[in-house]
Amino acid sequence: MSSLAAELRKEEMATTNSKPVGIKHDQDKPEVYYMFREFRHALLEVAKVATEGGKKYGRGNWRLLEQERWQNAMGRHILADGDINEDDFGLLHKAHVAFGALADLEKELTK
Repeated sequence: MSSLAAELRKEEMATTNSKPVGIKHDQDKPEVYYMFREFRHALLEVAKVATEGGKKYGRGNWRLLEQERWQNAMGRHILADGDINEDDFGLLHKAHVAFGALADLEKELTK
């Protein structure tokens, strides 16, 4: 640490009278951890869909499908909402819709 930085740090500690605090200029960046904290149960269900889909079709297979195929699959899951989908791993239809929406978004963002 340069002597100027050390002096500034001493001054900061003296004025705040607290333990040293790390500085990270991330105020304008997305709070990714917020998603894990606020939606942990939903993300876990979507991860289960991804895991089971990977076992059944192969990991990353969704990248090879046309957008219309994903949209049709999401539509079927939306129409069946509320029921457990026994044919697709016994998970909620909403979890399949969320996975499909994430896959569709990922394709859109990485064109």
